[in-house]
Amino acid sequence: MVSVPATPTLVPRAGGARAVGASVCGVSHTRDGLPNQDALALWHAGAHERRCVVAAVADGHGGPRHFRSATGARFAVDAAIETLRRFAAEWDAATPEKQQQLASATLPEAIVANWSERVRQHLESQPIQDAEWTTLESHSGVTAREHVQAEPTLAYGATLIAALVTSRQIVLLQIGDGDAMVVAPDGKAWHPIPKDSRLTGEFTTSICRSNAEQDFRHAIMRVDGTASLLMLATDGYSNSFRTDADFLQVRTDVLQMVRQDGVSGVEKQLAKILEDASANGSGDDITVALVYLDEPERNASTARASAHSTLRASEVRAELASLRNQVRRFRTALAAVAVIAVVTLGWTFRAQIVALAQSVSRGIPQDVPHEMKPGEAKPGEVKPGEVSDSGVKAAPPAKISVSAKHSAQAVKISAKVTFTAALQAGAIAKGCATQETLSAPGFPDLGNASQPLGATLAAGQPIQLNTITIAAPKDAKQRKALQSPEAQASVELVCGGKSIARGAARIEA
Repeated sequence: MVSVPATPTLVPRAGGARAVGASVCGVSHTRDGLPNQDALALWHAGAHERRCVVAAVADGHGGPRHFRSATGARFAVDAAIETLRRFAAEWDAATPEKQQQLASATLPEAIVANWSERVRQHLESQPIQDAEWTTLESHSGVTAREHVQAEPTLAYGATLIAALVTSRQIVLLQIGDGDAMVVAPDGKAWHPIPKDSRLTGEFTTSICRSNAEQDFRHAIMRVDGTASLLMLATDGYSNSFRTDADFLQVRTDVLQMVRQDGVSGVEKQLAKILEDASANGSGDDITVALVYLDEPERNASTARASAHSTLRASEVRAELASLRNQVRRFRTALAAVAVIAVVTLGWTFRAQIVALAQSVSRGIPQDVPHEMKPGEAKPGEVKPGEVSDSGVKAAPPAKISVSAKHSAQAVKISAKVTFTAALQAGAIAKGCATQETLSAPGFPDLGNASQPLGATLAAGQPIQLNTITIAAPKDAKQRKALQSPEAQASVELVCGGKSIARGAARIEA
């Protein structure tokens, strides 16, 4: 694992604030021989300057059209640092109305102009080579090459999050995805920058597009003790967690680490923390900047107690280290026992497993036997036209044939329903509907839909249902699970509030 920390020294600010950061190459990039396409920059004012901290993180888009995005991300954080440094004095002296104008227009325009000039100079000194054009065309076609030739800045595409922290205020700027988060002294965390409804897993705004300054969002906060920690992170970090709640908890945990080990202690661990998150989560590059804000009353009480608590703190840390080692040994032993158990069960039931594997092949629809529920009519016991307790005409048991295909954005499910009992001509399946569900090991519900069944039936004649499209989940782990060989789509027929039949099939790529 390759990590690329930027500005590793601590960053002092008025009142004792500190900033650190780290940037690591994602495991998927390391595996594919790609560079870290994120960038990080931190800056603090000198002893004779107005005291402030500036932090910025950027995420190069990657992908064939953005083949210089690692350079574009570096230019983005450098442009943000230089611009916010230059405006720091003007910001502190401005009225609230002027600050709004600076954050909404002046600063984004200055950052984009600075970035564009850096890109222009880079293209002059290092023009795009024939090999780069050939690679782009081979991956994305002639049209993609023509787009980049018409707008060369596309090759440098990146997102950006930047913060200026003065003695009185914090101003946050963002274009594209990623997370700017604030943690309160009590551990509660929130996103102060407004969301952009256009951002999806397939689209993000970018500093490389024309009129990019209009896509910036911002937030302004007072430094008044309501915030203890500021975190800027590229989207590879949040994508490494299953839920937003898990990600919010991480920010609270980081605040506790800072209070326990100090900012320098967290700085030493940060790269390893991000490497583990990438390896066990998104696989993407991850970059994080942390700014620990001043808490005078907490710092004062800590200083008074430090002389009496140093020995006890060391003892506690030693106990925790011992406990962690014991937990690791227990997990190793438990994993070994689990492997032995699985192998033993596999050997014991090998004949049944082989028979099952031969009977089920990928993409072939499976008829799932109908399991009768208490009080439910059995085949032959329900006559067409009978009325159930709910007042809905009861339908006879049926068979369902299912097929499903997966694309990058959705799963399309097709199904046929065949009622097996004899029907009177023109009978109507009133009160019947199908319920479609996507599932995979560990994820019983990756998406669902339903549609009513209102067709006119003839005896034994199948009903071809309209194709149902279910959007793929946004969570990276869930999308990966949906593409596994074990993922399946199921269709259940419900009539009069009762389950009549169910069919399922594995999802074809």
